[in-house]
Amino acid sequence: MKCLSMLAILIFARTTFAEPTAAKAPPSAKPAATAPSDGETDDAETDDANTDEAKAAEAKAAEAKAVEAKSPEAKAAVALVSRDLIEPLATKERTRSRFSRARLPPQARRVRVLDEQPHKDTSGRAFVRFAVDARHGFCGFARDESAWRPATITGCVYLDKKQIFVASGEEFRPAAFLLGKRVKAAAESTCRPEAAQLAHAN
Repeated sequence: MKCLSMLAILIFARTTFAEPTAAKAPPSAKPAATAPSDGETDDAETDDANTDEAKAAEAKAAEAKAVEAKSPEAKAAVALVSRDLIEPLATKERTRSRFSRARLPPQARRVRVLDEQPHKDTSGRAFVRFAVDARHGFCGFARDESAWRPATITGCVYLDKKQIFVASGEEFRPAAFLLGKRVKAAAESTCRPEAAQLAHAN
């Protein structure tokens, strides 16, 4: 009996006065992200600047390929063609039947002036030549020149009478021709500079 009592006392003493175990350290946190060095920041800013410069250069190149209307005559010609030809033509194309087998109309058109100063035909009337570029489909952007088909429509404008003529083969006809109206060919001197008209006659 005494042996059992002594054994119980020894077990109780070992349990009570056992050496404390060391607490486990929490898992180390991930190292905080270090701020970019001055060199890395400069490199990033340089890349952004290069991208902006490339975009600006692309836009300038696209603008340079299209003749910008600077003179009053050129600006008036662009406004007249846009109002009396491009807008009515777009309206006509929007009302076409969905079952039409004709080619889909372009998504956009732009007017380019080919002469900053007017020419004169043999009758002495002044005119300005123009071309209309067209962009079909949704590929490319307006400033991406590869998306445009140049000079899909060509012609000239007589600003004094606000007349627009478009090329049809070797002839020129009033712009109403493209709107589906039956019109006669214009006079042979129409849209032809005087020198070119004399050469054509010879």
